[in-house]
Amino acid sequence: MKKTTIIAAIVTALVTLVCFGCADKNDGRWSKHKAGEWYVEQGWISGCDFIPSYAVNQLEMWQAETFDPEVIERELDWAERLG
Repeated sequence: MKKTTIIAAIVTALVTLVCFGCADKNDGRWSKHKAGEWYVEQGWISGCDFIPSYAVNQLEMWQAETFDPEVIERELDWAERLG
């Protein structure tokens, strides 16, 4: 019993040391300064998600029974004219 407990404690200690030793201090994240510089270099970020007026969710517009290319084209034309 005592031998099993000692072996379990040693294995636990070794696994803990290996896990902490492998932990990467630099996880690939940019510093706040680097992220800020990148953001300043980007142009105005624009775009939108589109769901036609007849769709109750994102999938509805693609269902064969309700797919309506005329409505989609009309509403995208409105969006284009708005800018």
